Amino acid sequence: IIHTGDLVDNLKLEIYPSKIEGYKHYLKKLIRILEGGDRQIYYAIGNHDNLEVLKKYTIKGHIVEVYQEFELHNLSFAMTHDIASIPSATQLPDLIFFGHNLEKASNYANHPKYFNGIEKITLINLMTGEIHTFDYPIGTKESRLNIYRKRL
Repeated sequence: IIHTGDLVDNLKLEIYPSKIEGYKHYLKKLIRILEGGDRQIYYAIGNHDNLEVLKKYTIKGHIVEVYQEFELHNLSFAMTHDIASIPSATQLPDLIFFGHNLEKASNYANHPKYFNGIEKITLINLMTGEIHTFDYPIGTKESRLNIYRKRL
């Protein structure tokens, strides 16, 4: 599992640091769900996250503070919260995951393949390389992007 940051997206710690207790409450719940079972999980630190709290509550998750590359099942991955953190290198990994905003859209056809975690949920079969995308549950996108509050 790769989470591209802002783990408790409805509590914007960067804007409202006083919401830290609510953040801790929801973060503990999320980590219990994500880290249950036999799977690897990677967390990108978002601008609305608290690194020290995440370090305290994560049990087996890998925390990515800015940008990290890694390999799984003969595929090379990179992840970050903000696409601006991706180095301008000629040799990039096969799959790059990010979030933060919609400035760069996902691109599933080229090399490297880009996956914007704000757009969709992406499942990749690590054995075959098949990519499947799913819309977020109804209301998630609207809540995350404050569409109702902006009356868009």
